[in-house]
Amino acid sequence: MKDLNTIKPDVTINFTSLYWVSAAILLTVSFMTGGSRVLSSKFEPEYVLELIQKYKVDKYAKLKAL
Repeated sequence: MKDLNTIKPDVTINFTSLYWVSAAILLTVSFMTGGSRVLSSKFEPEYVLELIQKYKVDKYAKLKAL
């Protein structure tokens, strides 16, 4: 069994609209588990890499456009 004091909360980057139900659910789960989310309205590869390095992102959430 893991010691809860050694578990690092997730840092997730998100490029979905908060109006989507799935984005709202992911945001709620992050808050409930002590994680953080990096939200951004623009998606440019260089900018995304800067955000990943700056905030030490370990998870990526993107929904496919319909």
